[in-house]
Amino acid sequence: MKRYLIIILSLITSCSFTQTYLVDQHFSNVAPAGWTSTSNVWNFARNESATGNYRNVYDATTYSARFSSAATGNSIYLYIPVNFVTGNTYTITFYTKRACSVVVNTNELPNQTTLLTTNQASNANCNSNWNTWYRWSFSVVPEYTGAGYFQIQIKTVYGGPTSVYLDDVTIFQSPSVNLPIELLYFKGEGKDIGNILNWSTASELNNESFHIYNSTDGNIWNLLTSIPGAGTTSTQSDYTYTDTDVNTTITYYVLKQIDADKKTKLFEPISVYNKRTYKTVLRCTDLLGRVLETSSGQARIVEYTDGSKAFVIGNAF
Repeated sequence: MKRYLIIILSLITSCSFTQTYLVDQHFSNVAPAGWTSTSNVWNFARNESATGNYRNVYDATTYSARFSSAATGNSIYLYIPVNFVTGNTYTITFYTKRACSVVVNTNELPNQTTLLTTNQASNANCNSNWNTWYRWSFSVVPEYTGAGYFQIQIKTVYGGPTSVYLDDVTIFQSPSVNLPIELLYFKGEGKDIGNILNWSTASELNNESFHIYNSTDGNIWNLLTSIPGAGTTSTQSDYTYTDTDVNTTITYYVLKQIDADKKTKLFEPISVYNKRTYKTVLRCTDLLGRVLETSSGQARIVEYTDGSKAFVIGNAF
């Protein structure tokens, strides 16, 4: 028998991990310890209560960091010390005012030209938001263990030379996580026999099984089948399943992975379009005419309500 349930994708749980804040800086009239810059225009000593050029989020401070006379192309850098661990994820988030684009690098030394990582981003609305704070966020996974630095460069400035403001800088570290599977793809194709689903993994760690759900409206989901996983493997594994009971043009599918510890992960749903002439399955029998209650993978005969039949081989019901 088929079972029905409602899946709320935003509440899906997977492997949990702990985030550690390395930097949580909201500024005062003293420069943060260990922070350096390539220019004396970097000024921590300004009290911004007179002009309001600080983010009014934290009650304990009315300060922000300030680039005075900042302009496009003047290559002013700020260096923030961090101890890196290979494979961990480091996420830096900060807010600026009047910075139209920034570059965030990581390196081993403050002025090192050989970078570990480099990222650049732009604020498309910068020129129309002179007094609006903009949030920047970058994540990196260094292949290096040891002392290093995050390097922030204000690359382009609106209205420069002018003062550019920085506030509420955070850096948090997330340890590396061994994911139960590395999914290469999950896709489907509509055929006369039904909707054929295929997925592949590059590696698996204690992967017990996959569950496949379908839905005609994206809200109520039907558990179609459970397929054993490959356990633990570093080689590619390929899977397929055919949903023969298709009676609508578009069907949605979700792939759920279950590991040996019963932790689960749901992947993004896909939609499959099938333009065949739809027929409703009446029953499935084996080659001896015995009715099959569940999919067992053997050859069988599918009987439809219009009186037609189909011979099916594979993981389908």
